[in-house]
Amino acid sequence: MKELSATIEISLFALLDEVSELLENIDKLEEPEQRTLNFHKIQDNIESFVDNFFLQLFKNGFGLDLDGINVETLSKIEEHFSGHSEKETPINIIDSFGDVADMLEDIEDAVYMDPPIEGDLYDAYLNFLPVLFDDFKKDEAALQPRINNYGAIKVRMEGILVKMNKLKGQTQLA
Repeated sequence: MKELSATIEISLFALLDEVSELLENIDKLEEPEQRTLNFHKIQDNIESFVDNFFLQLFKNGFGLDLDGINVETLSKIEEHFSGHSEKETPINIIDSFGDVADMLEDIEDAVYMDPPIEGDLYDAYLNFLPVLFDDFKKDEAALQPRINNYGAIKVRMEGILVKMNKLKGQTQLA
């Protein structure tokens, strides 16, 4: 197994920090236009995080260039790992990658509704991302040797989960 010992940019998590802040304060906004702008920012941040997270993980950790998040790319990932052992294959992350295209489509549709469908944005942030983080941890045997800041990524994930749990306590949409 070739060890690339690469990183995933830790600053990506600042996008999710901002999502937490925007969702915490969204109910304080009285102007519908400002709420809509904030929902678009939430969508953009989640999309940017997810796209970059997966692209960096597979490129930097496994030397696999991806063209985006779609069914064809999932097939490319599955083909790449078809000859690898289970210990070398991030099975759970691959499963999350398979789910992410639907989630991204849902939140894109949600923000273009009038008014935006808030629940879909909360769901992507409060339900999909924790599953992704859990899958990252479950695949430690395959990821830790290849992502040299694996531990730092786990710490940032835990910090985001704390913010998510706080937000869950503040909203009934979760």
